[in-house]
Amino acid sequence: MTTTVRTAALTALALGFLTLAGCGSSESDAPRAAASSAPQVAPSSSTARDAEPYCTHVAELNGIGEQVFADAPEEPTAEDMAARWQRLLDEGATSVDGLLSSAPDPIAQDVEVFVTDLRARAATGTGPDPEAAAAAEDRVRAWEEAYCPGGPDGS
Repeated sequence: MTTTVRTAALTALALGFLTLAGCGSSESDAPRAAASSAPQVAPSSSTARDAEPYCTHVAELNGIGEQVFADAPEEPTAEDMAARWQRLLDEGATSVDGLLSSAPDPIAQDVEVFVTDLRARAATGTGPDPEAAAAAEDRVRAWEEAYCPGGPDGS
């Protein structure tokens, strides 16, 4: 497995994730798990309203992530990435906590998996289960695409 920087995920956590959200995730040649729990229907107005607090935190972290990773080298070292993840967690602590507390039920467990992975990468340079984190990220991003204004990247 190799560590890669995924530009789209740098600006979303979204996490960023969170979106920012999933940059620096380990990937193999095998395809990642499908976003099977992603919504398959248009969002209802109540779902969109329920998503507002979560989507607000996603947008906040996107902005922080853009600043943190703006000058990242194309081939960052593990130490550089860990330091950037830690900076994102430090500067976005309120938003990360907000993601966890406001994550809608369909993605709450996936958000927790992703944030746990992010915190581990900041502390040690690697997450406990990169494949599980990547699958969780895929499901979260699909949900954000359906329910957050501008999708997971805010665009």
